[in-house]
Amino acid sequence: MCLVYLLTGVLHFLTNLSFADLGFVLPSIALLLKLAFSDSRNPEKSLIVDSIPSDMHSVIGSLQVEPETKSLICCSACFATYRSNNNDLASYPEFCTSKHNPSNRPCGNRLRSPGSTKRPSVPKREFVYQDIHHWIARMYCRNDIEEHLQRNPMPRRSNHMEDIWDGYILRELKGPDGLPFFDKPEGEGRLAFGLNMDGFNPRGNREAGKQTTICGVYLVCLNLPPEIRYKTENVFLLGVVPGPTEPSTHQVNHILRPLVDDLLLLWNSGIFLTRTPKCAHGYLVRAALIPIICDLPAARRVAGLGGHAAGYFCSECLQRLDEINDLNTEDWVPRTYDVHIEHANRWLHAGSDAERTKVFQEYGAKWSELLRLPYWDPTKFVVIDSMHGFYLRLFQRHIRDIWGMNVTFTDGDGFPDLTSDMSEETLQKGQESLRSGNVEDLQQFSREELQHLCRDLGLHYGGKKKMLIQTLTEYIRVHVSAPANTYRWTSNTSLENTGYAAGWEHAI
Repeated sequence: MCLVYLLTGVLHFLTNLSFADLGFVLPSIALLLKLAFSDSRNPEKSLIVDSIPSDMHSVIGSLQVEPETKSLICCSACFATYRSNNNDLASYPEFCTSKHNPSNRPCGNRLRSPGSTKRPSVPKREFVYQDIHHWIARMYCRNDIEEHLQRNPMPRRSNHMEDIWDGYILRELKGPDGLPFFDKPEGEGRLAFGLNMDGFNPRGNREAGKQTTICGVYLVCLNLPPEIRYKTENVFLLGVVPGPTEPSTHQVNHILRPLVDDLLLLWNSGIFLTRTPKCAHGYLVRAALIPIICDLPAARRVAGLGGHAAGYFCSECLQRLDEINDLNTEDWVPRTYDVHIEHANRWLHAGSDAERTKVFQEYGAKWSELLRLPYWDPTKFVVIDSMHGFYLRLFQRHIRDIWGMNVTFTDGDGFPDLTSDMSEETLQKGQESLRSGNVEDLQQFSREELQHLCRDLGLHYGGKKKMLIQTLTEYIRVHVSAPANTYRWTSNTSLENTGYAAGWEHAI
């Protein structure tokens, strides 16, 4: 009997044989044994055949190899989650009561099927997530893994960085007692986790056909050595967010909430393991979630920051999108934790969608459920997306196609080539548009012509056409709208001089 359980378990976990296929294998084994014992009158052999289960769920339950999971009722419209007691329909509402903000009406989406006399009402969608406390306990039960988890992860190297533990973030993280969190006391474990969330099409990457997206939420234990840290058996799968669409910035907080609840317990008091292979009298484990390791859209969604096209496009500074070509680092104002928390709370308590949009556009911050963790800092813990940059060769495309850098080109200062002459007529039209303050006329000029106008005024002339128009519009607002006789226009139509063919001269 033990061999039957082991055989079917190996077929399921190592060869990915489904429960439906194993539902055929188990009766086949029972039939073979029955035929083999057909000439025997030993009653024990008949009992063996009769004791072979026909359902693979019984086998997996007996082996106790399935992870400990919890199920939440998940709204198919807004991703709000509800706990149910053993799937008791009376323990959660029939319609979603979640509000996007206090002034909105409840979502009102149906959470369970109507049901009938023949078919009982069931939840329309569930989010099944794995209990991280049980997962940590299972990891400590593995002899090879417990050895790595118990060692002091803080290296003693200086001026030499090979892993995240060589950086200052983990070294300087203070625990609830104000002491370095990862300078663990004797007989206590301190774990660090990194979070990843990514959406994918379960039907494959097809250009045509129905598009479906589901999201996987994963954690990796940074205490493990890099060579085994990202192996499948050592990665914690929190859960798979049901599709067919992925949650928005605010909706993802519903998915993160149960994880944050567990992480708060791991941070404040920890969990006590009654026994491990190396600690017969038990072991206290505490943990912290540090880096967000996602691609750029997912990282900004989880952290409550704007995407690459938002007004505040950076996770570390307050540089605006219209200033993206400003490479003077002294002008960059870094984000700070205290200011970010203030703006995120202002967004959370905004009374309407319009007010939230205004707060986000003005400050570039939204509320993230991770901000409930007292130590989590979105200005430091969001990792730059190196996967797409290096391994998917986006840097190569950016440098060659966008920046136009190639070994076949002549070296220069990296600014656009504006050596081609601009016609006298076009130059005069541009000057007239600027003098009259007519912003709409600027739309008729090409990007290269707008670059000429910006350069000749001593303005920054990099970026797309939209950004060049914004630069000239701001110039018109400041100078053309100034009091009369404050400035006068001077023109020099020769483009071969210093590069300033036209400009404003102070007249006072």
